[in-house]
Formats: sequence, C-alpha cells, structure tokens
Amino acid sequence: MTAMFLSGALALCRAQEPVAANARISEVIVYGDRAMVTRTAVVQLSKGEHVVRFADLPPSIDRGSLQASGRGKAVIRDVRFMQEQLAGVSDEKLRKLMDQREKLQDSLRACDDRITAAQVQKTFIDNIARKLTDPGDSTAAELDPGKWTGMVAFYRKSIDQYNGEVRAIDGLKREINRQIDKLNREINELNSNARQVKNLVDVVVEARDAGPVEIDLSCIVYGPSWTPAYTVRVSSDDKKMNLTFNSYVRQNTGESWNGVTLKLSTAVPSIGGAVPELSPWYVDIYKPRPVARKRAMLYEMEKSAPKSLSALAGGGPADEALSYEEQKEEAPPEMAIENSTVASGASAALYTIPGKKEIASDNQDHIVTIAAFDLPVDFAYATVPKLQPNVFLKATATNTSDYAFLPGATSIFLDNAFVSSGTLDLTIAGAKFETSLGVDQGVHIEYKQINRYQKDQGVVARKTKMMYEYAIILKNNKKSDVEVAVKDHYPVSKNADIVVTPIIPEKGPAPVIDNVGLAQWKIPLKTGQEMKLPVSFSVEYPRDANVDGL
Repeated sequence: MTAMFLSGALALCRAQEPVAANARISEVIVYGDRAMVTRTAVVQLSKGEHVVRFADLPPSIDRGSLQASGRGKAVIRDVRFMQEQLAGVSDEKLRKLMDQREKLQDSLRACDDRITAAQVQKTFIDNIARKLTDPGDSTAAELDPGKWTGMVAFYRKSIDQYNGEVRAIDGLKREINRQIDKLNREINELNSNARQVKNLVDVVVEARDAGPVEIDLSCIVYGPSWTPAYTVRVSSDDKKMNLTFNSYVRQNTGESWNGVTLKLSTAVPSIGGAVPELSPWYVDIYKPRPVARKRAMLYEMEKSAPKSLSALAGGGPADEALSYEEQKEEAPPEMAIENSTVASGASAALYTIPGKKEIASDNQDHIVTIAAFDLPVDFAYATVPKLQPNVFLKATATNTSDYAFLPGATSIFLDNAFVSSGTLDLTIAGAKFETSLGVDQGVHIEYKQINRYQKDQGVVARKTKMMYEYAIILKNNKKSDVEVAVKDHYPVSKNADIVVTPIIPEKGPAPVIDNVGLAQWKIPLKTGQEMKLPVSFSVEYPRDANVDGL
C-alpha cells in the first residue's frame, strides 16, 4: 500500500515538472514607446496537465499584459508570472579575477618604477654634459675635437636608448591597462548578475491527447520605439514624386528580434482606452474672505494708536502676530494651471511589414520601409529677389495612397541630387502637401537699381520729391515653361506729410499690391524667355523733413 502511494506521488511530481518552452520570438508590434512581443513554442505533451515554462524573459515586461493562446488538442488553464534570483557568483571565480587584477596592477607599478629609473639616468647624463661644457668649471673638458665628437656620440646614444626604453614601457602600460579594464568589466558584470532576477512565465496546459501543442505568449516590453521618416525623390522632367515611407525602429530589450513578423502601430497605449469622467461644474457669487478677527482688531488699533503701538503689543509687524492657522487662512489661492492644447491626427493604423525582419538589441536606429508611392506633382516657383537673388522650387502633391503620412523628417532629392532636409506634416489620404526643393538654378533672376533722383517742387510749398527706379530681370534657362511668383514691396507712409506713389507701367505685367505695400507678380516664362519687371515709385515730403526708412 505504501509502495503504491509513493509511486503515485512520484508520478504526480514528475507530471508537474515544468516543460521548457524553447520559444522563439515570432511577432512584434512596436508602438511609440513600447512593443507587444509574441513568443511561440512547440512542445510535445502527453495526455494530462502540464506546466510549460517560458524562461529568460526581458526585465522590463509588463506583467499585467501577459496573455497566452495556442493551437492543438489542449486547453490553457492558467498563466503564472514568477521571478527568480539569479545564481550568486562563486567566491572562487571572483577571487581569481581579483587576483589577476592585483598582479596586473603590480606590473603597472613596476613599469612606473622603470620609467623613474630611466629619468634618473637621463638627469645624470644631462648633469655630466652641463658640467663638461661649463667654461667656468675647472674640470671642463679640453677643446679637443676628438674628445668632443666621442662625447656627443655618447650623449646621443644614451638619450636614444632612454627614449626607446620609455616608449616601450608606455606601450606595455597601455596593454596592461586594457587588461585591467577588461577584468573590471567582468568583475562588475558578475557583481551585477548577483543582484539581478529573471522573469519566468508558467503556462498550465491540459492536453486532451498526446502530441504537439503550439503556444503563443504575448506581453508588453517597455523601451522599443519607432518614428516615421521619409525619402522624397522628385523628377523635374517627369513631374513625378517618389515618396518612400520609412520608419526608424530601435530597441534595447536585451534580446534580438531575429526573423520576426514586424508590425508598427500608431496607437498610443499610454493614453488608455477609458472615457474620462466629468466632475460637476459649480458656479457661485464671489464673496471676499472675511478678515480674521485678530487682524481686524490690530488694524483698528494701528489706526487710532501711535506707530510704535504695534511694536509694544507684539514686538513686530501685525502680520507676524497672527497664528499659523490665521496666516494659512489669509494665504492667496494657488494659481490655476492652464490646460495645454492637444492636436488629434488620423485614426490609429497598424502597418504590417512584409517578410521577416531582424532588429538587434543595440539601441540603434534600424530603417524599415513601410511603403513607397509614385505621385504626380505640380511645380511652383517663387522668389523674393530683393532679399535673395534665387528662385526657389516647391512641389505640390496629393496623397493618393490609402496611408496617412505621419509627421516625420524628410530627406529631399531633386533629379537624384540631395537638396535639403525638412519635415512632413500629418497628411491624411486624399490631402495635398508641399515639399520645398531648394534653389533652382535653371531660372536666373537679378535685382538692380536703375535710377534715383530728386526733384524740388514749389517755392511756397517747398516739397521734395524722390524718384526710385528698380528692375527685376528673369530668364528661363530650363527646357520647359515655368511660372514664377515674384514678391517685392513698396514703401508705406505712416505720416500724412509723406506721400508714396507706386508707378505702374502702362504695358507689361502689373503687380498686385496689398494695403501694406507687398507686391506680387505671377510671371509665365517660356523656355529661353527673358522678362524685365520695372519697380518704380515716388516719395514726396516737406523739403526740410528728415524721412526715416528711405
């Protein structure tokens, strides 16, 4: 009977021994500041209840996010999270490393001693040479060329020997220091592991029949992130834009993601999914806080008594005579905190990256391409020649894809040449967006002053009239026709005695001038065409006035 009982107990213990999962990371969903990591394990189970153990999980997991699922003739009964202290470092292993470090430190001190001895030898030789070459010393060497030549050769040989020995010792010291640094890292790692714990998850599975069972274990891991980035390539001849939607994925979880299905989500799990609750919003008539009784009494006493009465009554100002509770009551209310504004973008999207991906645990950016699109573009040329004699090119495109372009950095190329870096704003499907393509050297522009002269008018009125003439010269050197938006400005008078009159040409394109003097032309230019835009105006003011701004 006892034998049967022990046999059954042993069988029960064997049945409850954990089965190692030997899982691999199969899928990762990366959010802005975390990732959902799914591990898949295939285990062979006999009929009955088993504990499948997933070991060596990252230290930064969210235990509340654990969930298990599976495929096969089995039922998942429970999921348990556990932590185990890592095995302590053996004193013997640590002692050996510390002994090695101590021996290397002794070698380092021996190197310093050798350098000190070499310096003493060099100082001794320097002193001998100084003594033999001192004309005031009775023991100075005779001016025998043979003796001097031998002395110089001896001195040079001794110095070369000293320098060579010091260089060799310095090289040996560098190597010893490298070995000491390596030992320090190993010692620190051993001491660190002695204080660490490892995360384990046991999945309790009841197998209906013997055979293979596939189990998925998913959990949130903090730290991984992804940010959108774009490469924009524009062809001026084809009037097309190739936009590549990339992402920078980085992670430092302590385990590499090798051959995983990678998904990128725009959801923000940290915000939470619950609808916020409103508190009651009360309104009332403002009533000033009543003055404390003691403070009111002191106030009345100060009004009717000499200035020194307050000092006699309490030895200081009236406020200091208040109790702590009364001062607290009289304290000004806390300042209200103004809520920040929140901009909402498109709905959350989940991008599934085709193929299998590899993201190392190195906290470095790994470029992952989400999609690429060819979009038609319209070019627009703009210039402000008075400030900068260049024509700038902008491309306007429409997001004809099913993707929402998230805010991100862009690298912009025009005709396979890098032109600039920029940012792309949130652009939903069907919306238009602009990309600055920098300076287009194919359209030449020049801004120059033609004439400036003064006219004195009237004997009584005594007016001065200044005439200004400028010219904006455009030339299209491109193989296609263009339209250029040209901007300039005319002065605006802030005094009734100063009259500014733009002189609009009778022929040719006329600018559109707003109420603050800003002028704009829309100039179509055929290939090879040159056009001159006159900019002329007069300023009339009293002759003895000093006009500011001209």
